[in-house]
Amino acid sequence: MNRHTKWILLPCLLAFASLASADIVKVATWNIEHLRAENNVGAVKRSEADYEALAVLAAELDADIVALQEVDGPAAAARVFPSSEYDFFFSDRHNVQRTGFAVRKDIEVIADDDFLALALDGSVRRGTDITVKIGDQPLRLLSVHLKSRCFDDPLDTDNRHCGKLAAQLPILEDWIDERTEEDIPFIVLGDFNRRFDVPGEGFYAEIDDADPPPLDLVRAIEGVESECLGGRFPLYIDHIILDEQAAPMMIAGSFEQIQITEADEEQFALSDHCPIAVRLNVVSAGGPTPEEEAEELFNAIRELVGETQAKVEQLHELIPALKE
Repeated sequence: MNRHTKWILLPCLLAFASLASADIVKVATWNIEHLRAENNVGAVKRSEADYEALAVLAAELDADIVALQEVDGPAAAARVFPSSEYDFFFSDRHNVQRTGFAVRKDIEVIADDDFLALALDGSVRRGTDITVKIGDQPLRLLSVHLKSRCFDDPLDTDNRHCGKLAAQLPILEDWIDERTEEDIPFIVLGDFNRRFDVPGEGFYAEIDDADPPPLDLVRAIEGVESECLGGRFPLYIDHIILDEQAAPMMIAGSFEQIQITEADEEQFALSDHCPIAVRLNVVSAGGPTPEEEAEELFNAIRELVGETQAKVEQLHELIPALKE
C-alpha cells in the first residue's frame, strides 16, 4: 500500500473507531437524600434554586443509566433528570426513601418485580430490579439501599442496625447467586451503607465467595478514596459491583465522582452523597467485537481503494491516446 492510499484510509479508520464506540454506556448511582417532588417539604427542604443546582449536577454526570436512592418516585426524579430524556423505574414502597432508576429513553428496559425480600419486615428499603438491552446484549441491574448505621462494625454486633444488615446479607447473596446461574451479566449498585475497604470487613467477602462458579465480583471503586464534601468520609459506602461477565465491559480508568463541595453544601440543599459512575463498552451478544468490526471495515475499504487505484492506472494508460 503506498503513502497516498494510507492517507485515504486514515480518516475512514477514525470514523470506524467512532462507530466501534457506539455501545459505550455510562452507568451511575446517586443517593439524593430525601428528594421530594414539591418545594420546601420533607426532611430536606429544597427551594427552586436547590432543584436547579441538583439538575446541574445531573447534567454534569451525563449518565445513561442512574441507580437512585432516597427519591420519592418519578415526579421527584424529574425535578433533577429531564423527563424528556429519561424514563423512570421505581419500587412500589410508599416512602420517600425509594430505590429506582433513571434510564435514557433510547435504551430498552424490562422492569422486573421489586426485590421485596430485601426489605425484611418492610422497615427497610426494597431493591429495584431492571434488565436493560444494549444492542442485543441484556444487562441486569439492581439498585439497593441497605440498612444504615452499621458502616464498619462486625455484622454480629449486638444492635438492631447491624442485625438488620446481617439479615439482608444472605438475601442479597441469593439474588447474586441466582443471576450467576442465569448466565446474564449483572451489576449491583447503590448505597450499601457499608465500608468495604475496612480490614476484615465480612459483608463483601460473603457475597464474593466464588460460589456458585464462575462467580467473581469486581468493585469499581476498590482502593479509591472519596473526595465528596471535601473528603469528609474518605471510605465509600456507595458502590458499583460488577459480575465476572460485566466487569470486562468496564472501561479502565473511567470511574468518576461528581463533586459536591463544602461550598456547594453551604449554598444549596443538595445531598450528603456524591454521584459515582463508570463507563461500559458493551458488545452485543453473539456479535463481533469492535476490533473485529473495525478490521472487517478496514479490509473492505482497502479492497475498494485497490480497485480504484487500478482504474486510475488504466486511465493514465489512456491519456497518451487521448492526446493524439
